Amino acid sequence: MSHGTITADDVWDRIEDEHVCMLVTHDGGAIEARPMSPMFDRESRAIRFLTGDPSEKTDEIRADSTVSLVFCDPAEGVYATVEGTANLSRDPALIRSLWSSVADAYFPEGPDGGRAAVLTVRPSKAQFWEEASTASQAWEILTASLSDSPADLGRSGETRM
Repeated sequence: MSHGTITADDVWDRIEDEHVCMLVTHDGGAIEARPMSPMFDRESRAIRFLTGDPSEKTDEIRADSTVSLVFCDPAEGVYATVEGTANLSRDPALIRSLWSSVADAYFPEGPDGGRAAVLTVRPSKAQFWEEASTASQAWEILTASLSDSPADLGRSGETRM
């Protein structure tokens, strides 16, 4: 992997289409992770989730608001870890703005039922890996084996968000 320049826009461009990520929180000395469905607001640099509150997850966030989001798209060869600060909101207008038929399955009482909350993550930094295509990787490995140059199998880097 080459360590090229990775920008915040590179990261946003590659994660915005993802439908699932792992939300990683801290529970004392333990690390907890669970799959969540992100909703992206690039303009305000926020990643939002509908979540139930109270829950272990929201208790952990109230105790330590530093979280990580892990995005993996093996088919595209894209992997990213986004670190940020999380906060919770029960603003009814915000909850309704993010509501969908999928949310009905998790919250049958509806957006005004009292259990739904919005978890907003404000990213601060990201680590990013992007693999070259399989054909490119094969070519790089072949040419590297015939020369003194290392194979360039993709790019990686870290950026402020």
